[in-house]
Amino acid sequence: MKILHIINSIDDEHGGPAVHVKNLANALCKCGHETEIYACDGLPIRRPHQYYYNPQIREKLSRDAVFFDVVHIHGIWTYPDFIASKLCYEFGIPYIITSYGMLDKWCMRQKRIKKYIYYFFIEKKILKKAAFIHFSFEDEHRKSIIYNIKRNFKYIQYLINFKDIEESDNEPGYGLINKKYILFFGRIHKKKGWGILIKAFLKLRKEHKYKNIHLVFMGKGKRPLQDDKNNIIDLGMIYGKERFSIVKNALFVCLPSYQENFGLSIVESLACGIPVLISKYIDIADLIVKNKVGVVCDIDVLSLSEAMKEMIRLKEDKNSALRAKEFAYKEFGWEKIVNEYTRMYQEAIAINNAGKIRQ
Repeated sequence: MKILHIINSIDDEHGGPAVHVKNLANALCKCGHETEIYACDGLPIRRPHQYYYNPQIREKLSRDAVFFDVVHIHGIWTYPDFIASKLCYEFGIPYIITSYGMLDKWCMRQKRIKKYIYYFFIEKKILKKAAFIHFSFEDEHRKSIIYNIKRNFKYIQYLINFKDIEESDNEPGYGLINKKYILFFGRIHKKKGWGILIKAFLKLRKEHKYKNIHLVFMGKGKRPLQDDKNNIIDLGMIYGKERFSIVKNALFVCLPSYQENFGLSIVESLACGIPVLISKYIDIADLIVKNKVGVVCDIDVLSLSEAMKEMIRLKEDKNSALRAKEFAYKEFGWEKIVNEYTRMYQEAIAINNAGKIRQ
């Protein structure tokens, strides 16, 4: 098959979607499919910048889209997904939409008026004409505003690049050797709950036996978070294999998000053999509890600080690292998941050929 992926940016600074798209495209190529990614990186973006408007992406798609069997659009609310879906419909090419949690009810409450206006006049039509709307988990779909709408849905998890994890060093660097630390691994954004995490950590450190533990932040976002007095270390964003060396030496990884459709950093941490502490609002939470590879809690200072103590005790369980690794590799092995994506693309093409895509 010839598969085209559309995304705003493939820069790692844009988080999980960018990483997932590159992992998926590489895996599809290994399986013998012709795969390309079109993004706005390097193109002059006109205002408003968050809409990623650029006429060059339209020209490129107008010229090239007809050479692909299926188009996979990653993300919503922006010009690339709008123009890609419009041209696919005009050219008779099936397309799939992955929303990355952007249809979650929590997300829809942020900038509510703008989003609902755009949804009812533009995005709703884009979703309606898609061959499939793809979610990482059924729970992500259940929390979305389109849960009760009849469409073709697919639930397939995201791809993890285990190779970078396996090849990363065992020493963390950045002055973290011999330090005991809790790691926040992700974008520094209000929805990630980093503010409540700091308060819970400061409460934890009031007990003498936890005085020497550090809280390390690794990710892109607002700065500074560094607080030497309170053992808070801000590393900023670290890319490539280096970041996994830091993950491998953490006591545990903590992500108390108010909303998260998957949490790529969660699975990457588990693949490093590191258990996770996450909020109950992350869609992977049920799997974490079921497989005993971490702790799930509510987002408040007391619940989070008590869960931290439980995680520190869990670290003493010698089987916890092995259990986390085995879960990650079994549940998110790329061979299994890439086959599911391949079947989804084949079904989209078949549905389109049969003229069954909802108009």
